[in-house]
Amino acid sequence: MVDDRFELINGDKELVSLCLASQYSREVNLYMDGELHFINVMASQVGSSNVVNERLEDNRGPDIRIDDIEANLVDVRVGVVEVDLDEGSEDSDSDYNVDVNDEQIHGGGDDGLFMENIDPDIEWRGDGANVTITESEESDDSSSNCGEVDLAESEDDLQSVGGNISGDEGDNAGGNTTFNPTTSLIQSCEWKVHALKMKDESSFQVRQYHVKHNCGPVYNCKNVKSTWLSKRFEQEFRTDPKRNIKGFKSDVVRDIRCHVSQSQAYRAKWKALKKIEGNPDDQYKQLWDYAGELQKTNPGSTVIMSTTEGGQHNERKFNRLYICLKALKDGFMSGCRPLIGVDGCHLKGPMGGILLSAVSVDPNNNVYPVAYAVVSSEMRETWEWFLRLLKEDLQIVRDYEYTLISDKQKGLIPAVEAVMPTIVHRFCVRHLHNNFKTAGFRGQALKFALWKAAKATTVQDFTRRMEELTTLDDKAATWFHDKSPTHWSRSHFSTHPKSDMLLNNLCETFNCNILDARTKPVLTLLEWIREYLMIRLAKNRDRALAKWEGKKICPRIKKQLDKNMEKVPDCIPLKSNPRHWEVTCYDGSRIAVDLVGQTCSCRKWDLTGIPCKHALSAILCDNGNPEEYVHQCYTVDTFLKVYEHSIKPMNGPELWEKTGYIPPLPPKFRKGVGRPKKLRRREIDEPAL
Repeated sequence: MVDDRFELINGDKELVSLCLASQYSREVNLYMDGELHFINVMASQVGSSNVVNERLEDNRGPDIRIDDIEANLVDVRVGVVEVDLDEGSEDSDSDYNVDVNDEQIHGGGDDGLFMENIDPDIEWRGDGANVTITESEESDDSSSNCGEVDLAESEDDLQSVGGNISGDEGDNAGGNTTFNPTTSLIQSCEWKVHALKMKDESSFQVRQYHVKHNCGPVYNCKNVKSTWLSKRFEQEFRTDPKRNIKGFKSDVVRDIRCHVSQSQAYRAKWKALKKIEGNPDDQYKQLWDYAGELQKTNPGSTVIMSTTEGGQHNERKFNRLYICLKALKDGFMSGCRPLIGVDGCHLKGPMGGILLSAVSVDPNNNVYPVAYAVVSSEMRETWEWFLRLLKEDLQIVRDYEYTLISDKQKGLIPAVEAVMPTIVHRFCVRHLHNNFKTAGFRGQALKFALWKAAKATTVQDFTRRMEELTTLDDKAATWFHDKSPTHWSRSHFSTHPKSDMLLNNLCETFNCNILDARTKPVLTLLEWIREYLMIRLAKNRDRALAKWEGKKICPRIKKQLDKNMEKVPDCIPLKSNPRHWEVTCYDGSRIAVDLVGQTCSCRKWDLTGIPCKHALSAILCDNGNPEEYVHQCYTVDTFLKVYEHSIKPMNGPELWEKTGYIPPLPPKFRKGVGRPKKLRRREIDEPAL
């Protein structure tokens, strides 16, 4: 039996024979002195030549090891096939040589029978001494007319012969197929290999192999193509899809001792990633099965997909897909504050599209994704569809108890007015400032004046800040007349959601976390997001159980409380009664504090639920514990209630049940000109990364 370590070459197109550019372990049949052996060929750089022949016992063939051959020669190990030999046969004790001549091959007896298995139509030969392609010559065996071709003088030059086949005509018509050499040959090198393809098999028989090799390495090989490179380094790209081209070229030189161009490396990476991610069109055909599997493994989840008719035959095309997992909606209703950020980001995948997302904030002031959807475009219709499903999943009945924060996306404002007419809608101040600059009001002074007005926590302070803005530029102040401060200033924010957030960083953070997924096809994108959310819930839950034991409030809230404690020395509290205190600050301001109602006239405690410096000065003067006055939404117990729910794992596509629905076609997408943009467009005054 053949040693399990060896295997045959899988077809002549897969043969990368005795070549430094292959780096694969390859096996070919070797016929030597009546014995059939297997050669394992693996490229390596070794030193001087040293051939060791060892005689094996028990009527087995030789174990020949060719090591330490001159620079860039291959590392050849010969495995053994057991053969039936008569007892006392001379063959069982004969010495074996690596160099086998034609007389040994074409001899009688078993050798003659073995020649019946040789495919006479394919033969290749590497010969360092002769670099010309010769006409087919008559061999000792009249049964075959083998045309020979000199491939290479060294292992560095000898490459896959599958893509270099050319048939001869004229005198060689009907003869063997010849292979055109693709590398320069050095006349002085005597290295030579001669092999035949086995008939009706996908293996080769090495007939001659001369070890002597004295030429230098060759690093430019035309047979190293981008397709072969993509297969060779597929696992590397599967492990690190973001591997850059410069690093990939270094890997090629290190592993296979061959130089490749920038464009060749780029094409190889693109082909490898395309094979790993699969065909984008085929992924749309699996969406119905994916939706069914998602609802099966996570009961109670909402997965809604819609299609549209189009084309000449009224085919169903993908339109949009909405997903709200059961664990996420339960976690939101268990302890998240009634604050929801919504945003849309562009998908950079093969078919484009927009990803809509709804993100809340957890008790530790971290982002908490609630729902997401893939739509063809961002407009009022898609936003209304998304918000209606979100409102139903989160069981929102009284809109005025919830706060929505957004970047004023296209079509979003009329959609919010139609679906949630009484909800409190905040606008991201950063995007408001961008519109402010677009209107012609630029400069640091106007920017600082705008942010001071936005950060003002009382109506009186807001009025003073707007007067300062009017002093700087009355037209700039006029620009805000049609923009209600309830949308962008803390002075007019509701105290119910316990958040003074001015930026839509919730969605921006989520979009940044899934940046890699946004370049993938649709099914890979959805699975990437699901796995990310599943891991995120588990990590936050495990971290809280392992590290937050014995703590009352979450770490980020404790850090904010400590920052407020540092400002307490600026305050002088005066007690009215155990409930009411008057606090005087060194800037001359006086603030009233209600410890029982947990309110402060500066409104910072009211907005956030975290005691401000005025409240802390009164609490400490009353010998109280500041953590006892932090709102319940920030406690570790609330955090654990949010993350006690988990997203259940899913099976792979091969185990999904077939829903029987007609698979949708991919949406119509017009690819833009030039290389796809990966980074967002930055503002003129925004610092580059």
